[in-house]
Amino acid sequence: MRAARILLVCLVSFLAADLLVFHTRVYRSVVKPDSTAGLVESILSAEITRPVHDRNQVIMVGDSRMGFFPRVSDAMLPELGYTFRTIGVAGSSPRCWYYLLREVDPTKRRYAAVVVPVENYEDAETSEDYSLRIVDLNYLSGVLRWGDTWEFVTSYHDPQLRLQALRGLLLRGVVYKRDFDDFITAPGQRIYDVGYYGPNAANWRYAYNGEGDSLKDVHVDFKTGSVTGPPEIMAAHGVGLRVRYLDPAPRSEGRESEYLRHWLTKICDYYRDSGTRVIFIRLARGAFVRPDQPAMNPSSSVRELSKRPGVVLAPEHLFEDLERPDLFRDEVHFNGPGEQRFTVELAREVRELLGAPHAF
Repeated sequence: MRAARILLVCLVSFLAADLLVFHTRVYRSVVKPDSTAGLVESILSAEITRPVHDRNQVIMVGDSRMGFFPRVSDAMLPELGYTFRTIGVAGSSPRCWYYLLREVDPTKRRYAAVVVPVENYEDAETSEDYSLRIVDLNYLSGVLRWGDTWEFVTSYHDPQLRLQALRGLLLRGVVYKRDFDDFITAPGQRIYDVGYYGPNAANWRYAYNGEGDSLKDVHVDFKTGSVTGPPEIMAAHGVGLRVRYLDPAPRSEGRESEYLRHWLTKICDYYRDSGTRVIFIRLARGAFVRPDQPAMNPSSSVRELSKRPGVVLAPEHLFEDLERPDLFRDEVHFNGPGEQRFTVELAREVRELLGAPHAF
């Protein structure tokens, strides 16, 4: 009995410590700045604390392909009338975007529009099953709530991943374990890093000009199935280029459509009747365009959602003029000049879709 009492006390103490430290802002305030959780925390904090004087605001979600420069759109403010910001995070997924939007916009009244990127408008299958991305826990460890438990856990179809998701959601210390080990090894260095990077990270992101590399000397021959280019480019990106442009397209199994339908619908439902418009955009397909593009799917997730009031599909071919090797640094990412042009074209298109700003 004595051993059982000691075990019970230890268990309760462990759970209480996890609850007080990792389920509150206590540990979020000292998470490693250059970790996934730290980057998300920095991006969200910058947006939440940004002074907003009207509702003529546009927020964008997305991953690393959503290379948008707010400093460029700010310079266009007299033309646009809207302020553009992004909470896009490299490696994030639509599952993440829903929760990140909820975190920065709890009243659903902060923005005139939310811009959501998709690979295509057809729900075409991708090489990765995003529903299995357990790494989403690392992005969402600071924003998931107790009430999210059922939906978040059951969004993983694999039983082992469900268990892992449940454990990570209930015991956040499991998610932060590596970060916490690093913290207790050198707490002074961590406090310094947080104090140094925290106040400056938003300014660094704002001033970022993008990468200067380009694929202008790379050639993809779809007939022969070959990719050629400078040795340094091929060494760095040859495999990615072949996979992206020459490997057979994944066979349609419906999993991408199911996943997108769930999480994109969640975003649209969140903003239903709020006055915030949800704008879907099709990303540029890359430096080259495969000849075997997916067939039109009239019942795809975004086409069905666009039938709702307040949900808009931007023109599908909007960014086709940017699908050039000289505007890309690898198989899917714009370089600096590409991101600059993408910013200008997207900002002007959103202004066209929204119309003149309102006097809220």
